[in-house]
Amino acid sequence: MFILAKLVFKSYMPKTLEPGMWFVSKQKDVVYGKVYEYLHIHELQIVPQDMDSYIAVNGAPVEAYIVQPMVNADDVEEILAFPNQIGWWDDGDESDDLEDLSIVTINKSIYGEDGEDGAVALYVDDYTRQPILVQGQIVIRDSYSITEGYDENDSEEEEDWDDMDDNDDDEYNINSHE
Repeated sequence: MFILAKLVFKSYMPKTLEPGMWFVSKQKDVVYGKVYEYLHIHELQIVPQDMDSYIAVNGAPVEAYIVQPMVNADDVEEILAFPNQIGWWDDGDESDDLEDLSIVTINKSIYGEDGEDGAVALYVDDYTRQPILVQGQIVIRDSYSITEGYDENDSEEEEDWDDMDDNDDDEYNINSHE
């Protein structure tokens, strides 16, 4: 089963820069007069001579985490997966293959024009709701797979209450006049 989660990036300060480190920048696109802002991830290919200058321009490197989306901004964030556990991307029901989660996928499907600002679907156990690890890493896919067809006005609770309205027993009928 998949649940809604969020891919977030947390910065850290390394002693030295190394190839493969990830950096985040904010991008802006203007389409038909509307401004779209999103994150763009890039990977360090060549180590610069001056680490401080590079960090001043590009920010500190980041690591990816999967967290539980918070309803209240004051709540403490619950981390569902740590950087070393993030690894598999599932293309959805039309594909049986898992692929390595890449920067291209993150930029296009999670944070880019097709993404939902970090929203992902996380593969979890049906009963414990703990992430299931495949070869030591979690599996995520795009959040549309679990939000398609969802209507906030349609919930099981409302259906249960609707069923109670059909009860013919006068003892439970609030419209009864005895």
